[in-house]
Amino acid sequence: MKPLVAIPTKDRSRIILSKGNWRHTIPASDLPKWIALYASLRDRLAPKSKSGRPEGPGKYSAVYGPDLKALEAARKTLAAEDAT
Repeated sequence: MKPLVAIPTKDRSRIILSKGNWRHTIPASDLPKWIALYASLRDRLAPKSKSGRPEGPGKYSAVYGPDLKALEAARKTLAAEDAT
């Protein structure tokens, strides 16, 4: 299956998420929550350091890693547009 696509709207107030036949629109202000969710899904069952930080890929990193990259790219796009 193709990875998630995360596209900011022209007015930058929302993010359109798409994967296969699934579509969902979220407020741009919710993007950090989605990034945190997908990072936690990616890191499930990953080997952890003594402090609890993931030290390697988790069991689900191949599934959620590409989706997380799409969400982070949307965040970078929004940040770059804010800088201009």
